Amino acid sequence: MAKHIGKIKLIVITMVICILLGGIPLPVTAWTEETGTTNINTIVPGPVAKRIRAYPDRSQTVYAPEGSKIRTCKITADSLYDLALRSYDVGADEFYIDVTSKDGDVHFSDIEFDVTELPLGDRGRMNSFGILTDAGYFHITGIGARKLFDEYRYRVVRMQINCQNFAENRYTIIIKAEDLEGNVVNSFDFLEDNATFTVVPKGGIANKPLTCRATSHNKEDRDFACVSNEDGTVTFPVTDHSFYKLYYNKEFYPGETCNYTLDVINDFGGSIDLEDTNLLSIHPKEGYYIQAIIVNGVSVAMTTRLNISEGDVIQVVFSKIGETVELNPPATGNEADRKKIKDGIQATKIDVKAAYAKRGIKVTWRKSKGYRVDYYQVFRSKKRTTGYGIKAIYQTKSGKVNSYINTKSIKKGTRYYYKVRGARSVDGKKIYTKWSNIANRKA
Repeated sequence: MAKHIGKIKLIVITMVICILLGGIPLPVTAWTEETGTTNINTIVPGPVAKRIRAYPDRSQTVYAPEGSKIRTCKITADSLYDLALRSYDVGADEFYIDVTSKDGDVHFSDIEFDVTELPLGDRGRMNSFGILTDAGYFHITGIGARKLFDEYRYRVVRMQINCQNFAENRYTIIIKAEDLEGNVVNSFDFLEDNATFTVVPKGGIANKPLTCRATSHNKEDRDFACVSNEDGTVTFPVTDHSFYKLYYNKEFYPGETCNYTLDVINDFGGSIDLEDTNLLSIHPKEGYYIQAIIVNGVSVAMTTRLNISEGDVIQVVFSKIGETVELNPPATGNEADRKKIKDGIQATKIDVKAAYAKRGIKVTWRKSKGYRVDYYQVFRSKKRTTGYGIKAIYQTKSGKVNSYINTKSIKKGTRYYYKVRGARSVDGKKIYTKWSNIANRKA
């Protein structure tokens, strides 16, 4: 009897130690019908609804060398499958995994899903799915969840959600998957229509009209309208981009705004805000500096606060520290200047590469330094030297885009050839760059 009691005490002590060390799985599921705040940084958005709330099978907070906290979590296929079916059976609107920390101060959450042969599509649909972190709430619709988890495409899905800076409202969201052949996939074309991220705005931008700027690894920028929720949170779409920041759009009454023209070179190197009716605030990012500020064709002193007037034409150039950008003469200059621009554009070179992408081929390109372009055109053929036609299969909306995923009219096993050129309007005429090299890839 004494031995039996001793064994029980030993088991209890061992369990307590394991729990303290994060070695025993937390409860797999818990039922809740409430939203509400989990900690000071996160909140499950939306009206009160039936949800199944779950915890990771394994979850632990560790410290990075620089002292920041990282939350590492793992969910097995069995528990994910059980959650999905249970939410369906009880009529829940969604289920979500809670990976928040006790103090709500973890900036980086690394969540891994084992999805090998996960038959979530048995019932014909899957409820919405979410992950609650200290940084915010990642949500993916049922359609997106099926594509990510139950179409037998991947073995493991990994999500990294990082709040780079709570005070500055900067976030990183990276999704990667390992396909059945062991290849790492990090491009998901269904995300934009099916995934969102919800945060609690910090600082003075709460309850104000906001814009979310998304930046990809290749420096392509896109702005999205943020959705302000009744509970004070803000939701923005998640795309193939990785870096996100919230911006406050100041509203001005008619007659107060200053009409001006602003051209920013290397806008990924910094941001410019209209602080007041006639005052621009210029903010270079870490690792970048303000190379030039040109007002009405004349260089002015470097400053981070620029007073402007009605009708001004302003150009701001951000450059990486240690580098400089070759500036183009203004198109409004004399004939010799305009000829230099045209000659420079026509001499511009473009390097193109083609790579595998999910359900298609990804074409990326890089322009030689010097003269900017307004947009790029992508041409495709099934033969190397002929068959490209006179109409591009794709034209970018700006000269800042440098990639295209070709998913339309793609036949498996067929090899496709791609070439790209840039274009810019000078004196009302289109001037084209040199044709790029020809890149190819079999679908």
